[in-house]
Parts: sequence; C-alpha cells; structure tokens
Amino acid sequence: SVVVTELEGRRVVVSAGGDGARVWDLATREQIGRPFTAQTDGDTTTVTVTVTEFEGRPVVVSGAAGGDDSTVRVWDLATREQIGQPFTGHTEGVESVVVTELQGRPVVVSGGYDGIRVWDLATREQIGKVFGTPTHGITSMLVTELEGRPVLLTGDFDGRVRVWSLGPPAPASGS
Repeated sequence: SVVVTELEGRRVVVSAGGDGARVWDLATREQIGRPFTAQTDGDTTTVTVTVTEFEGRPVVVSGAAGGDDSTVRVWDLATREQIGQPFTGHTEGVESVVVTELQGRPVVVSGGYDGIRVWDLATREQIGKVFGTPTHGITSMLVTELEGRPVLLTGDFDGRVRVWSLGPPAPASGS
C-alpha cells in the first residue's frame, strides 16, 4: 500500500508492507526518519495505509494483519508517534483503510477478512454493525459519491467489486 502526501513542504510517500510503514522523500527517494512501530505481542505486518488531517496535523491511518494484531492505528506523520489507542474489533487482518467524512464527522472505514467496519476517528468507537463479509476478504476500498449518497466501493479476493451505501444523501445546499 502506498499514498502520497506533503510533510513540512515536501512531497512524501508513505508505504506499508511486510517490514512495516515507512516515509520516503519523493524527490530524493530517501527514507525519512524511523518506521512506524507498534508494541504488540505477535509478528505484526502493516498492510495498508492512508493519510488525512486530524486535529490540525497530518496523520497516517494504518491497518495491521498478522500475529495477534488486527488493529487500525493513527500516527502523527511528523513524529511517528501513535495517537491514542488502536481501533480494536477486527478478528482477522485489516487489509484496507480509507478516511472520509460522514454526517460532518471524520470516520475511518476498515476492511479485511471479517468484513467492513466504520469508526469515528475522534472517539475510536465503531459506528453501526459489521457489514460486507465476503467469502474471501476485502482487498481494497474507495469512498465516493453516487446520486448524492456516500458509497464505499470494495474489491474482494474473490474478484468482485461491490458498492455499499454509507448513509443517506447529503442535504442540498442551502437546506
């Protein structure tokens, strides 16, 4: 998993893989700082990352799989320090994460072998029930809008792309 963002005035790449999550200077191709590391009891593999702004600072949201860790974590992009407690509830690996806004609040959507969960980014609380439990697991996700309604597109290990409603249509301007 890779994403591009800006850090301290320069374009950077945040990557995730078997050796964890790292930040790279896009122009020089050099790694910046130390990797993101979580204190866990098992062998953790960070498999997915995305970036957003939260509480006025750039953050990385990561998903883990492997060992005893199937969590979503939020990290300060500049310091590499974890912000708050991890999002817990997945029983199997988290393969994809996206960040969006629903009903005026920032949310994280995470998906993997045990389905899709929506989390309030500020409180770390799960919103609603788990949905979309495919036979072979979620591999990728994207949030967009369809007919005024926020929707989640997912790719699965079984080769299917699915569309899920994330809520009611947004109110019309001026309402």
